[in-house]
Amino acid sequence: PQGRNQILCEVIQVPLQNGGVKHQRVFSSTKDGVTVGRAITHPDVQMEAGGMMVKDVCERTVQASGDGTSASAVLFRGLVTRCEEALGGNINPYDLKKGMEMGCERVVQFIAEKAKPIEGDRMKQIAVISANNDEKLGTTIADVTNLVGADGIIQVVRSESNETYATKSPGSQISEGFVSPHFVNVPNRLESELINPYVVLFEERINTIEAIQPIIAKALSEDSNAHFLFIAKEYSTEVVNFLVSALPHNRKSPDQKTFTSCAIKTPMLGQMGEDIMNDLAVLLKGTYISQESAVGLNPDNKNTYVDLHHLGRCGRVVINPRFTTLIDPPATEQEIDVRVAAINAEMELVEMKDFYKQRIASLRQSVAILHVGGATEGEQNERLFRVDDALKACRAAQEGGYVQGAGTLFLLAQSALKQ
Repeated sequence: PQGRNQILCEVIQVPLQNGGVKHQRVFSSTKDGVTVGRAITHPDVQMEAGGMMVKDVCERTVQASGDGTSASAVLFRGLVTRCEEALGGNINPYDLKKGMEMGCERVVQFIAEKAKPIEGDRMKQIAVISANNDEKLGTTIADVTNLVGADGIIQVVRSESNETYATKSPGSQISEGFVSPHFVNVPNRLESELINPYVVLFEERINTIEAIQPIIAKALSEDSNAHFLFIAKEYSTEVVNFLVSALPHNRKSPDQKTFTSCAIKTPMLGQMGEDIMNDLAVLLKGTYISQESAVGLNPDNKNTYVDLHHLGRCGRVVINPRFTTLIDPPATEQEIDVRVAAINAEMELVEMKDFYKQRIASLRQSVAILHVGGATEGEQNERLFRVDDALKACRAAQEGGYVQGAGTLFLLAQSALKQ
């Protein structure tokens, strides 16, 4: 809580109307350990290698708990320093490693025993502390987290005003992330964001650029800013490279035509994967392009080649390394009810019903959207960092409980190492 804010500078590429690209500096202010770490590089190779190890520790911490990255960096430095001292005293490196692993197990067990489940207004307290003691912001985050529950979906977006507020929209989430990190167009959150994209639902592997070029060209002829989401079993390297190279931030020359897209794999395989893809076809009002469908991705057969009305649509799609969140899909309640009724009929015929219940829950999910505002872009960026940390901390607390912070639990854990 007593950390000092740092001012970070990031250079981004801004597309111009004439097709060129302008390099623009964006400033932000934060004291979040992992965010500061990402911004630090060193010209010396050995120093940079050490820095990368610290960054890796912080990244793993933020993924697991959402907070405590600065404490993790300090703890890592202490471990490295003590290891150097021990190795200088002729201690066997293998024995040292084995001892550290044994100590780690005891400390983890000690912390797990001290964890307490969330009760009362503890969620609000955790959110407020993780949001740098911002009472209003922490309260909003806690309210949203409690609203959607442990399995709910929360999506963070930039607000068009100074205010930070939450809304709720229909949506769903797929347990698949992008096939390549090069699709990221929101670097601060390692996400790819698509606005009102066309969605291609394909059963097989997309092997060639020629299979998707005609439908992309047709969509761009109607809307030059069209976005695309591809969901298929596999992709050739050629197809992935084509889609990545066409992203606006990868523009090589003013004459190069670009478009925004992202590719993910089919969630699950076999019959389960087909069932989920058919559910998505209903949700997105598109056609699942399979052997049973009347259309395909073979451009040589113009009579059966896919048209724009066969593609699904969605208001907004956000993809990260692990999940794809669909926000404001076009399906009506009546269309979803019909699909749910069909799934219920299938479920009556089988003993293992969990998969069918998951499909129904996915169709009926909603997404809480947290709109983060700020008076300036710098203030908004800083608030986004805090919101991201606080949300992850709340999620971790829902899953595994909470413990006292500020590194004090590590001091108490010394008792476990002395046993």
